[in-house]
Amino acid sequence: MTRKDRRPPPPGELITVDGMRLHLEARGQDGPLLLLLHGYLASTAVWQPALPMLGQGARAVALDLPGCGYSDRPLDAPYDLPWFADLVPRVLDALGAPRAVLVGHSLGGGVGLHVARKHPDRVAGLVLVSPLAYAPPPPPGLR
Repeated sequence: MTRKDRRPPPPGELITVDGMRLHLEARGQDGPLLLLLHGYLASTAVWQPALPMLGQGARAVALDLPGCGYSDRPLDAPYDLPWFADLVPRVLDALGAPRAVLVGHSLGGGVGLHVARKHPDRVAGLVLVSPLAYAPPPPPGLR
């Protein structure tokens, strides 16, 4: 039996990466790509106040990480920082972007740090707000 999703339709768009549907909201088209990564158990909603302003001078894209917001919640995913970090370059590929400035809050900051370490060629810069770094296993609740 499939559980019915009773939420309103996602406010942004859904892209498919590695067979997962990921929700993102974008503003602006010109300038550098800013990939906005939310904190633990949050969603693109936390970026709503800043997204219109950031989109005035850049292509700002807020992403619901897997397990959060309107993105898929794969049961077999590890939900750890290295896994999220390996996903980000594939998200950039889906967006047609070779590099991005990663803007991360809390968990998103930890993801950004790991992307910069594992895939430095994909990172044009980092903006970190209280970045989280944790050792496996991931915090409960991401699924």
